[in-house]
Amino acid sequence: SFKSDQPGKYEQWVVFDFNTRPVLRQKIKIRVGEDECEGTAVTHPAPDIPQKKQETEGNLELWNEESVEIIPYFKREEAETELINRYKLITTDQTSSVINHENYKHSMHNFLYQEEKVE
Repeated sequence: SFKSDQPGKYEQWVVFDFNTRPVLRQKIKIRVGEDECEGTAVTHPAPDIPQKKQETEGNLELWNEESVEIIPYFKREEAETELINRYKLITTDQTSSVINHENYKHSMHNFLYQEEKVE
């Protein structure tokens, strides 16, 4: 199932690789906030979504190790595991400000500096 408080079109590729070529690939598309029959935008929120608590860009949860679940389908080689342990995801306290067109360059340089510190 899929739930979203943000209207829009969501697309995701799902690729199944069984170590043979070609791979099995399917694009999943979800449209939130439009009437399926007429293709017009819905002007009222779904009944189970409270109107007061509409999420805005500033309070969306960032993806990090605690908020995502990665399910590996194979055993990793020792070298792969070492690389994964060496290059951790950036924690949310290091990304406290929202990136916009004014601070993008500075933020990207900071990400690179943080990555170099780990090495």
